[in-house]
Amino acid sequence: MPLRKTAIAISEELLAAVDRVATERHETRNRFVTRVLEQAVAACAPFTRMLRDADCRDNPPWTCVDGAIGYSVSELADVTKPGAGRGGVLCCR
Repeated sequence: MPLRKTAIAISEELLAAVDRVATERHETRNRFVTRVLEQAVAACAPFTRMLRDADCRDNPPWTCVDGAIGYSVSELADVTKPGAGRGGVLCCR
């Protein structure tokens, strides 16, 4: 993929940290920053599927309201679980 040069303004402290970590990983600054940005963009991609009743039912301790949740606009109230066990997000990727 062709690269395009750009400039960003960051603090000296952050630049020093980037250079330190890139050096520790045996990467150039450019490769390190590119990889980190690629990972950040990929992590923010939209979900690739809708939440379905079975997703909740098959992942206890999550519980769903009765009825179809795939069309709900209030998922926060419809999909719940008691406590913090097994993390806090039922992921739909």
